[in-house]
Amino acid sequence: MATTLSVVYRDQIATILMRLWDSRIPESSNFCAFSWSRGYVQCLADHDKTEMWCEAISARSFEGAWTDAAADGEQVLAELGFRAPDSFSPNYYQFIDIASRETFWQITDTLIAVMERVFHYTGDSGLAFKCWMPGFVS
Repeated sequence: MATTLSVVYRDQIATILMRLWDSRIPESSNFCAFSWSRGYVQCLADHDKTEMWCEAISARSFEGAWTDAAADGEQVLAELGFRAPDSFSPNYYQFIDIASRETFWQITDTLIAVMERVFHYTGDSGLAFKCWMPGFVS
């Protein structure tokens, strides 16, 4: 059974991630955050990299973010391939090699899993898109 997030946002998130990747230009980093009232996930695409950097919010970067988190949230993030916050990032993060267009759908499914399984976000309150890339107005 498809979830609200999958039905409403899956195509939109994947399309934005592809556009984020395709619109990279020298000396620039494209970035998009998908946020709700108590948290966010985000991805960054540098012009000279072969991978996308994705993050999930942690309590270190936004106090209160983990108020609604699942008790096993850190374990779920680890299972999804995220590294714990450290000196590199205050958020949970991972680097994902962009092997093909299918990779963007895999990233989208991972981001949706974080929202649903870790933060119990259902999509009912709306998901905001804040992006920085050429030609995108959010």
